Amino acid sequence: EKSIVDPRGYTYNIHYVESEEFNAFTIGAQIYITSALYDFCITSDELAAVIAHEIYHNELGHTKDIIQKKLMFPDEFNNIYSALTISFGQSKELNCDLHGVELIIKASFNGCSAAKILNRLASTENQENKDLFEDFFRSHPNAKHRVKCVKNHITTNYQIACHE
Repeated sequence: EKSIVDPRGYTYNIHYVESEEFNAFTIGAQIYITSALYDFCITSDELAAVIAHEIYHNELGHTKDIIQKKLMFPDEFNNIYSALTISFGQSKELNCDLHGVELIIKASFNGCSAAKILNRLASTENQENKDLFEDFFRSHPNAKHRVKCVKNHITTNYQIACHE
């Protein structure tokens, strides 16, 4: 089965945005991927992992939650872009990584590609002077932690060992 369990009924559209920022974000069923992140993806499997991660922000209601907060507290956000690209929180980001892996595996993509792109992303993160206090306030989990969780999820649930 190549589908989402209990889908919300979205028809997704993917948009390419010229930008030097490594980013992908979603507004409803519209997924936006910056040129920098698109170019960072080496394979279609890695791009599928990025897209699947964003799909799950919708499927798990994260985008809806952010929009509702914006409507309840409009003065808290400077513009629509910041409101919709704001992080959903570390646990929700990690949850989307894991659900995204399940989706790409069901769609016959290489699930380990999620770990590969996250591992390369980790090499771009400044790991110096990181401490627990700073990690607590990060918008996304540390990429190395995300790699470990994704690999563990794939090994535990699909009996596949991801190798770099």
